[in-house]
Amino acid sequence: MSRKKRANSLTVIDLFCGAGGLSEGFRQAGFRVLVGNDVDKFSGMTYTATHHGAVFLAGPIQSLSAVDFFWASKLRKGELDCLIGGPPCQAFSVYNHQRGLHDERSNLFREYLRIVDGLMPKWVVMENVTGITSAGGGLAMREIVDGLSELGYNVETRILRAEQYGVAQERRRIFLLAIAWESPFIGTRCPKRSTSYPDEPYPVCSIWRGNNEPLNPSDDLICVCPKRFHAVDFLKDVVEYCWPGVPPDNPRIAPEVKMAGFGNVDFVIADMLPNGSVGQFLSVELQAIDITGSVRKAYDALRRVEQLDRRPTYGLNWDNVYKRYITQLIRKGYFHHHWKSKIVAVIQEQIYRNIVERADFMRSSNVKSETVNIIFMTYRFDHDHLRPGQFKPVLARVEGTSHANLQQAILYKEPPSRDMFCRKIAARLSVPK
Repeated sequence: MSRKKRANSLTVIDLFCGAGGLSEGFRQAGFRVLVGNDVDKFSGMTYTATHHGAVFLAGPIQSLSAVDFFWASKLRKGELDCLIGGPPCQAFSVYNHQRGLHDERSNLFREYLRIVDGLMPKWVVMENVTGITSAGGGLAMREIVDGLSELGYNVETRILRAEQYGVAQERRRIFLLAIAWESPFIGTRCPKRSTSYPDEPYPVCSIWRGNNEPLNPSDDLICVCPKRFHAVDFLKDVVEYCWPGVPPDNPRIAPEVKMAGFGNVDFVIADMLPNGSVGQFLSVELQAIDITGSVRKAYDALRRVEQLDRRPTYGLNWDNVYKRYITQLIRKGYFHHHWKSKIVAVIQEQIYRNIVERADFMRSSNVKSETVNIIFMTYRFDHDHLRPGQFKPVLARVEGTSHANLQQAILYKEPPSRDMFCRKIAARLSVPK
């Protein structure tokens, strides 16, 4: 990316900016500095003179809110690329023999976190003296890292030496870099978490299965996060292929609709009537598949740009989709039948084929029929020719059934062999107690 292009696209706000040294470094790197804040008005005069186009907000940070920075920068929450700054370091410096968290200046890092929470930038860069890692037994540093992690950032720290960067001083500073894991499919922070690392995002959206080369994305690339479907306009597909009767005049999308006794659905597309009431509607649920085992080692190696010694072992929990998801779908399909509506299951083609193989229920391509209240809209992955090396979901098929057909196929499928079950009984009885 050229410097000129970056200058037009990457934005910075500087807290505790002083005369603007850190801002100047980012400006020289191609960032566009929008706002600076400091309590010292004389520093502000220098800042304004050297950072043309930037707004200087004078005064203590305690008197400012995220709204003030939105007003000055003309940005909205989540749009800022980078928030930078170094909270006052006197309370942490090893040269201050009275240092400690009793110094009121030592609490200003909490104001920094408050502004981070309000602005939710894509990146955070904080600089301070190395003494912040030991002052108060390291409590301040732990609170900063924990606070950023709770906000959904992945946090790394590193001590840099000024003399190694062309500065004629022996000066040590600790830099903290926090990156918000933004999902490219939903345009906001990745909500997925790992049980091993519950405080940070775990952006594993799809994985390959099998060892045969070459791998075929249509069969071997498996969606493990439902947000992956947001790469295409599946809601547009729902209206086009699933909406019964006349298309809606005023379609509105309600996310995460919940109700006691029903549960929740990911979306409801409703046709809003002129009087403000809800007319026809379709519910939409996205379903992926869970991983058995773990791909955490592969994910960590990818972040470190390293190679694994051997391929990680993991599986896919097909049983969980069949037992849990289909049971819920039958129940919700029953409710939609009584509401004279339908529920649409957006699901990957491979997962749908697995369900059909287990329960060969009656299906119809006429999904707009009144007898259909559960619709399966399936996608498969294909090469994205506009982005080489990436893959996009492509609509595979749309077909429907009723809750009664689906329930009957599951409950009354052909039973397994009685002789086989008897052999299992005998095997267990022969196990020594």
